[in-house]
Amino acid sequence: MKKIEMVLGGLELLAALGVSTLVGSALGLVTPAKMGIIKKLGVGIAGTAISLMAQEAVTSYMDKQFKEILGQFRDVFKKKEAKVEVTINVEEVEAQA
Repeated sequence: MKKIEMVLGGLELLAALGVSTLVGSALGLVTPAKMGIIKKLGVGIAGTAISLMAQEAVTSYMDKQFKEILGQFRDVFKKKEAKVEVTINVEEVEAQA
């Protein structure tokens, strides 16, 4: 595994943790205080599903953007092959012969 892939994986992990925290906090704000056990269970499962969906979307987006940026950097900084042009003046060669 390349170092850049490890860094990208770490950034995606941090983003996933951030998304999970934000979704959990948002659900805490909109969830009613008094619910029965069945409703609490349903809200917990739905909250987990929403959090996982958001994490998937964010990490997918980040991965796409990072790869695009890295591709642009590679294009800018890639080693250019030296082009050597050789020309032979036929008249001079014939005159020397």
